[in-house]
Amino acid sequence: MISTTPVLIVGAGPSGLMMAYELARQGISFRIIDKKAEQTQFSNAAALQTRTLEILKQIGLINDFLRAGQKCRAICFYDKGKEFARASFDNLNSVYPFILTLPQSTTEQILNENLARLHHQVERSRELVAVKANFNDIEATIKHSDGEEEVIRCQWLLGCDGAHSTVRDKCAFQFPGEDLSEQFIVADGTLDSFLRRDEIHIFSADGQMLGIFPLGENRYRLAGNTNLGYERKTFTENDIKTIIEERSHEQLSARNVSWISPFWIHSKMCEEMRKGNIFLLGDAAHIHSPVGGQGMNTGLQDAHNLAWKLALVIQGRADEKLLDSYQDERKPVIKDVVDTTERFTKILMISNPFILFIRKYIIKLMLSIPAIRNYITQRMTQLSICYQHSCALEPGNHRTSKFLTVGMRAPDVAINRENDLYSIFNDACHHILCFTGEKDIFNIADKCKKIADELKGPYKDLIKLHLVTPHVIDEPLDQIVDENNVIHRGYQVKSPTIFLIRPDGYIGFKSTNLEPQPIKNFIMSYLQ
Repeated sequence: MISTTPVLIVGAGPSGLMMAYELARQGISFRIIDKKAEQTQFSNAAALQTRTLEILKQIGLINDFLRAGQKCRAICFYDKGKEFARASFDNLNSVYPFILTLPQSTTEQILNENLARLHHQVERSRELVAVKANFNDIEATIKHSDGEEEVIRCQWLLGCDGAHSTVRDKCAFQFPGEDLSEQFIVADGTLDSFLRRDEIHIFSADGQMLGIFPLGENRYRLAGNTNLGYERKTFTENDIKTIIEERSHEQLSARNVSWISPFWIHSKMCEEMRKGNIFLLGDAAHIHSPVGGQGMNTGLQDAHNLAWKLALVIQGRADEKLLDSYQDERKPVIKDVVDTTERFTKILMISNPFILFIRKYIIKLMLSIPAIRNYITQRMTQLSICYQHSCALEPGNHRTSKFLTVGMRAPDVAINRENDLYSIFNDACHHILCFTGEKDIFNIADKCKKIADELKGPYKDLIKLHLVTPHVIDEPLDQIVDENNVIHRGYQVKSPTIFLIRPDGYIGFKSTNLEPQPIKNFIMSYLQ
């Protein structure tokens, strides 16, 4: 049996489902397959970082997730059962100043349900067994549950099939890295505890660590190292209860443990995330320590970064070179995540008493200084992710600037009680924000009209221009009224400035020159 599809997505975990949902939103035909007969049933990855929440809002799914998850507004650190430091998320520059915890099974369920609303579904019990890249297409051989084989001819193959990726293996992607010499374990349980239910708790002492993540009511996700020095394949409920009691210095006890899974931490990433028309996303491209809850979020953001670019290329609206920006942008981010989580994991497993004392003092000191605490929480929640070298960014900007500039995330700003900017960025368009400042507003509006006139012909369905003005003016422009100057402040703007916000919520262009040609030249560099 031979069939065809423009895009074949292999793997229906969070990354694959996000990719499928985004392609469906943009009207791109695809198939998504998974060798498992059903979706994930366990908690696995259990945290959605603030940046991911902003993305979920932008694509219209945030309310489903907020209803299902538990908001965590801080991380607390304990030594020998006593809290010694706390990192609050209250000052995050986001409308979501928290991490949302919920089981991965729930994340997948929400994505599956919304994918179904767009009339797509995962084809299960379909296993990729061979890949052949031809000159004009890719042939993927799929084995069905009854043993029948199907050849799917596609233009684009997306490997979202996890740490043991068949796409990565069959297409000979290099996957270097190292394994940490310590076994870990995760479990779900119900605790009797004094712990605040809207905070994440990290117990660490004498080379042993235990992370506790609230999942609502008295349910918690538990994670820690085994500290055995040898591999053990099975653990009992009593084993987990003992670990909890010992590492919390008998301040916590578990009533029941519903799921237990031992694992080893691998710290690896692909040298390439693209070979021709074959791409890797999520755990297929990078795996690392779960400490910090970065993994699933990084995979979801891989998909969000690639989807709009691939859609534009398939639609014939962008040059194929735009796809080079996927690896250019995501690989440095992933390397930083892999390196940082590995270092932090090793720090938490320190057993030397003197170094433990120094570690406790340094953590306490760092989290007591507002500027350092803010830097740490911005990185942890992935709000500080910044792209640097890419054809989808205006060249020549200094991205080390302390000011908001090209490559940085565009802040979401509450305009009033009902609306905010990300409610406007809820499509796959590029959005241009023309800030008027407070003086000479009508002159700036005239310049913005010229920009709109230059772009509305070839790009009218790809680009939307908004005049950000302190009050409504009589001009035929889409206007965002910034009565209290909150958007100007949020974007660090005092004088007339223009921003181009990409479909993934990152700033692609910024200038105080409001003439049409510079931004038109940038847009023409990859859009057609």
